[in-house]
Amino acid sequence: YTRARVAVAGLLALNRSETIYFTATQDDAGDALRSGCIYKVAGTDPPARWWSVTLYGADHYLVANGENRYSYGGATVAREADESFVIIVGPRETEGNWIPTGGQTDDTFSLTLRLYNPEPEAVSNPSGIVLPHIVKEACPS
Repeated sequence: YTRARVAVAGLLALNRSETIYFTATQDDAGDALRSGCIYKVAGTDPPARWWSVTLYGADHYLVANGENRYSYGGATVAREADESFVIIVGPRETEGNWIPTGGQTDDTFSLTLRLYNPEPEAVSNPSGIVLPHIVKEACPS
């Protein structure tokens, strides 16, 4: 999310007081997100009534996977003891919150964080929102 952007246009997009979108195509180190690698997405609840993190392929569509799992949100993510969350994104199933990438090592993907009904401070200053970290854990061959 170091190069996160707020979506300002899009099909059926809601206005900023209803929804704010952030899209990451790179990890915290600035490397492109690759489907053959394993990433840890870690954070706390953003300032919104409801939120979700969704994985999209380079074609901007959901990535097909046998689990039919594409995202986690504030109501579905398993929590750590301190109420933070960790989501593993990668090609192989892991315990806990896992979003499959499809596993093709040459494929890139993006993660979109959606904030629904954001708090007024988030609406007036979206760049001040503390976003989840995306850390590459490994790139198995």
